Amino acid sequence: MSQELVTYIILGSKDRLSKVKKIRVDEHEQCLHLNFESEIEKTLDNLVAKAKGGIIVLLPPSSIPNQETRKILKKISLVNVSAWGWFKFNKNRKNIMQSLGKITTLISGVPSFEQGLYFSKRLYFSVGGVGYVGISPFSEISKRLQSRLDPQKPLAALSIRTKNLTLNLSEGKKIDVWASRISYVGESGWEIYLNNDSEEGLALYDSLLEVGVVPVGIETYANSRRLEKSFRLQGADLETDYNACESAIERRLVKEADFHGKAAHLSHREEEPSAILCTMTLDELNVSGTGARYPVGTSPIIDPDTGEVPIDSKGRRSYATGMSYCPSIKKFVVMGYLPKNIAKQGKSLALEYFNEDGDGVYPMTVQIVGKGSLYDPNNEKVRS
Repeated sequence: MSQELVTYIILGSKDRLSKVKKIRVDEHEQCLHLNFESEIEKTLDNLVAKAKGGIIVLLPPSSIPNQETRKILKKISLVNVSAWGWFKFNKNRKNIMQSLGKITTLISGVPSFEQGLYFSKRLYFSVGGVGYVGISPFSEISKRLQSRLDPQKPLAALSIRTKNLTLNLSEGKKIDVWASRISYVGESGWEIYLNNDSEEGLALYDSLLEVGVVPVGIETYANSRRLEKSFRLQGADLETDYNACESAIERRLVKEADFHGKAAHLSHREEEPSAILCTMTLDELNVSGTGARYPVGTSPIIDPDTGEVPIDSKGRRSYATGMSYCPSIKKFVVMGYLPKNIAKQGKSLALEYFNEDGDGVYPMTVQIVGKGSLYDPNNEKVRS
């Protein structure tokens, strides 16, 4: 075989990794280093995504599997089952192979920091990566893999779900793709990335049509169905004029590590927002009496109480940052920032669109202030 079968990932500090002896790998192995001092949860997910081996082995820097153990790992990688287990090192760092767990076996214990862990790459992605694990992923990954074996303990969605796949298309054609378990709509789905090859792209498209996939166009993905979930779009709903708290995308906690803009973000969290991103729906589309019209682009928002465009305390005018008819909920959805004093659920407003003599003023109602969505508000579909 020409590709690597087993990928070793050694975890440690930058200083400790610099002192690790280089593993002599053969054509069926790959060795990578992971610095504990980096964002380990993201870096580990990315390393596993790029790893060429079917079996991933996490190791502390002080111990490397011996030749006999590595032979066993290669054999495991050739078996078409999901498997996981760990190595327990004694004081003399010998007898590395201690226990082996397969997907059909529940193991009561989980490895400690001093133990190495191996698992099938596809099993790792079936639990969606590790999410936040602090400085030692061994125990956390083991718990998640172990929970995966018990249908009574389903796992919550985690950080990323990606994998390299070889797709078998019609007429015996095969193509390599990178599939990401992610979606910009309110359904659980896949994004598929492939080489910039027109023949491969056309073959994949034809094969998808053959199995009943319905093409709906990029507008559905990037606009109508994201709006029914109130998903923000960078450059439209998310702009530098508004901070994360006003966009209602702030998290409950702020990580301890420093990052660019942290001081400003902490300051924003302490102050009352001047405006908040809201989700609204149009009450009527046939405002001219000549038939329904569907606005597009950006348009000013009007407060009927004043007949003017609302302006927040920082001098920012309210307008529609995104809008589209959303077939799943059969409503026309508009997103836009409203001053805090009028950002109230049930508030009546209006959207002005090519208005001539009042035939372009669309009445609308505020449905959601800040976080939330009109479609599947409890996110049951994206967890399915």
